[in-house]
Amino acid sequence: MQRMLAAQADQQAATLFDALPDSEIFVAVARPADIDRIFRDSPSTKGMYEHPLRRIVTADIGTALRHEWTHAMHFGHMERLGQPHMMWVQEGLASLYESYELGADGTIRFLPTERHNEARRLAATSGALRLSQVVAMRPEEFMQKSQALYPLVRSVFEYMADQGKLRTWYRNYAQGFAEDRTGRQAIERTFGTTLDAFERSWRAWVLARPAVDLAAPKGSHAI
Repeated sequence: MQRMLAAQADQQAATLFDALPDSEIFVAVARPADIDRIFRDSPSTKGMYEHPLRRIVTADIGTALRHEWTHAMHFGHMERLGQPHMMWVQEGLASLYESYELGADGTIRFLPTERHNEARRLAATSGALRLSQVVAMRPEEFMQKSQALYPLVRSVFEYMADQGKLRTWYRNYAQGFAEDRTGRQAIERTFGTTLDAFERSWRAWVLARPAVDLAAPKGSHAI
């Protein structure tokens, strides 16, 4: 677990968040009964990060921990920048890092999870939420639709990474935050197209990928 977090932290500091945490992060891996009690009002929740306390509570040392550790890294960067990033950005990046393969040279490949199947369903639905709506959502509005939106925004970031433009997008987002905090202009600047055209390209990409076989062995997370 420590090796995994150290490797993930190094990769994220080098590519997105510029630095390692400047203080210790307390990680509590809770027993199932404690998780049920802590998150009794949100049964699907498996972890949380509390930035003022620098504290992670997680149900496992895999998917949930990688998600929450990304929040810790991201919150540190937001604090240094003085930028409260949009919820779709926070949860999209954290969900993206739930599953990956990390090479010895620091290269990373993000792996599709069961969230990909939901993203495919949303991409194929003509009445689904448009990205123009998602990027502008207030935090409470986003979290009310979190079961559908986490897979969608993870897939959007997975597409950016697949196109080799995740780092560039994040840099453009941070640099242009005062002008546009939604991330829309950063997408258009990074991909050289409109948000609607970007969305069409993402939908085609996600629909071209096969659904994840949930019975198949999970991907590795080599460090």
